[in-house]
Amino acid sequence: MASDTSKELGEGWSRSQLSLRLTPQRKASLLSLSEQLDGATTPTDALDRAIELAREFQRLGSVAGRADIEDIEAALDLRAAEVHERLDRQESRIDQLHESLRGLHRLISTIADTADTDGFAMPNSEDREPISFRTWLEGSIERAGMKALRAAIVRSTWQAKSASTSRMIALDLMAELVAVDGVAVASRSAYPELARIALIDASHPLARIESPRPIFLVCQVVGQGWVAHAHHADQDGKPGSAIGTHRT
Repeated sequence: MASDTSKELGEGWSRSQLSLRLTPQRKASLLSLSEQLDGATTPTDALDRAIELAREFQRLGSVAGRADIEDIEAALDLRAAEVHERLDRQESRIDQLHESLRGLHRLISTIADTADTDGFAMPNSEDREPISFRTWLEGSIERAGMKALRAAIVRSTWQAKSASTSRMIALDLMAELVAVDGVAVASRSAYPELARIALIDASHPLARIESPRPIFLVCQVVGQGWVAHAHHADQDGKPGSAIGTHRT
């Protein structure tokens, strides 16, 4: 059943004539309207003009309201489309990152399978001064006659840890370069050296390493530097659980 939406009317609408009291304020308002009319105008003319203006305002207000709603809906639709597009791009980047990480893991697994793990002898590090890890890494790649465009794989073992400041530590590793961009380094060009990763936050997972268990470092080329992704080696000498990352 349709509801009755008509407005309830008060008294006086059945009359054919209306007496209107011209209070000072009402008179001033009607006079201001009469100034917009041509010729000699009466209060009734001004009142008719007021009714016309009110109806016109009512009509325009209704049209403007619909237009505003349509504009708002269009803006919301556009905003929703932009958000969906950004989410799609982010999802694509996440998928690419996952694939990149899977590729890195496959790479270091392949290197671990082909590298001579039995020949990775750790020389005595006593009385040897470590060099910075980045200096060692870039020097080792250069000595091997290679150039890293994507990543270098380093196999290492923990040697020592020292406090740089109250919140920073330095980690000494016996490190050996085993592959660059998926190409194994010739054994004659690869030999372990003592390298130091400095300025590691004391709360970082790398700072808690104190085991001779081998560690693989996947060193990605990022801008003008490197980001090292550290992995424990499992019992078979292959990359296992991730430890953390460090920019060097």
